[in-house]
Amino acid sequence: MTGETVEVTESDVASEALFDCLTEVLEKNNADKGIPFFKKEVYAITLKEDDAIIGGLVGYFVWNWFNVEYIAVREECRGKGYGKKLINMAETEARKRSCVGVHLTTMSFHAPDFYKALGYIQYGEIDNFPKGHKRMVFRKTFNDD
Repeated sequence: MTGETVEVTESDVASEALFDCLTEVLEKNNADKGIPFFKKEVYAITLKEDDAIIGGLVGYFVWNWFNVEYIAVREECRGKGYGKKLINMAETEARKRSCVGVHLTTMSFHAPDFYKALGYIQYGEIDNFPKGHKRMVFRKTFNDD
C-alpha cells in the first residue's frame, strides 16, 4: 500500500470486509500490548408466563466483565420482582465465570433507581441523550457487595 490514492466513502451499512479489517487491526493492536482481543460470549435469560415471553435479559461476557445489553419486563408484569431475579441470575453466572463485576447503561427515564437499589454505582452519564434526558452508566463490582 503506497497511500497515494485513498478513497473515503460513507454508508448506512458496514460491510463484512470493513468489519474484518477493523477486527484484524484491533486484534494486532491488542496482541502487541499482550491483551487478548475481546470475544463476546452471549448470555440470555428468557422470562415466560403461560408460554408467552414477558421479558428477559441479554448480555455478554467480555474479558472479565459481564455487560447487560438489554433487560426488560412487560409493563403489566412489573412490580413482581422479575427484574431483580434477572439481574441476580446474571450476577450469579458472572460470579461462576470469575468476573470482576457487571456493567450496564440505562436512561434517566428508565430505571436508574432500580439499579442503585441493587447496589450498582453510577460512574458516568451523557447529558441530552436524548435531548432533555441522560444516558447513565452503572457498574457493580463483586467486592463492592
